[in-house]
Amino acid sequence: MAKLLPLLAVSGAEDWMDDLAGEVKLGSPGETILFRMRYFIETGKPGTGAAAVKGLETEEDDISNLVQGCSLAAAGDVQAAVEHLSTAASGERTASLARTVLSSLTQRDSGSPLGAIALARAEIKIGDTASAAGTLKPVLGEKEVLDFLEEAVLSAPGAHEIHGVLALARLMAGDPRGFMESAGIAAEGDTELMEEILRTGASYSLDNDFSRGMVFTAELGMKHMEDYDPSDLLVRALCLEPDLHGRISSLGCENPLLQMLLALASRMSTGFIAVEVPEGVVIPIDMIREAHSEWEDSKAAEALLQLETLAGCAGYPEEAHAIRVTLAGLGEDRSVVLLRDALENRDYRMDFLRLCQSEKPPNHP
Repeated sequence: MAKLLPLLAVSGAEDWMDDLAGEVKLGSPGETILFRMRYFIETGKPGTGAAAVKGLETEEDDISNLVQGCSLAAAGDVQAAVEHLSTAASGERTASLARTVLSSLTQRDSGSPLGAIALARAEIKIGDTASAAGTLKPVLGEKEVLDFLEEAVLSAPGAHEIHGVLALARLMAGDPRGFMESAGIAAEGDTELMEEILRTGASYSLDNDFSRGMVFTAELGMKHMEDYDPSDLLVRALCLEPDLHGRISSLGCENPLLQMLLALASRMSTGFIAVEVPEGVVIPIDMIREAHSEWEDSKAAEALLQLETLAGCAGYPEEAHAIRVTLAGLGEDRSVVLLRDALENRDYRMDFLRLCQSEKPPNHP
């Protein structure tokens, strides 16, 4: 009979079945309580289940907390019910039953972090980590949720979905390095959160000028997402921190603007070609000045001609003028442009005069 009742209940419980379930006795009080609670919870009547076991005593905490939680839920005391059901959610025998009751309670009290945590605890216990991640996503900004996730990954290190929501929670708490650690672990599994992790990581890194976060997100996207375009992230990261050029170059992104910036940051004159700089991209002046200095020493005139164009387009007219002076000293004809500079800016007239004097024939009076 104990095995038959749950099967009969699938097609719809009747009063006589409820009465019969309330009379079933098994080998121990704990087993009896668990059977009756399971029957009534699965038929949508957890409060009736709690009433059906009154007078039965057990010292097993998971079972007694399940009963107490169901009784309090029926009485409308959701907060107290959640506290007891959260304990039941940790039990091997009671986790699935606690989950069923908690699912109903969290629908009535949506937005409660404690309810979401209790439900997620039950879902993790029964191995449904994807559902646990979905349960916690709406309340990831709550500190209690972050604390719970930090503990949860210790007990379920292979739950990649949980590492994924922990990554998002850490970022919300202002911990970008913790985000990268958890996001990297999440990416090792087949997590449905990857697109959101990449979008959130990119947004945070761009908003906070976190260049290493941009590179990390780009690396993750290129490795785990088909047709992922990391160029905007990598361009911004390189402009913020040119010393990242080696790491960025190793990713093999063929974006022309990025390739130009990589050559500039590494001061690679061979084949350097200036390309149009889109609005919003700010090339640091030091990148241009350092390339100017090194290419002047190596007399890389072709690269300097391109750099002159880039400096002007990037909004650095003074540096563009300085590069023209260098080119003239290397024998390149920049006289027309230098004359224009002199006419537009009095400070540049001496440069033009020196150029004219240097080009006089030796016997000129």
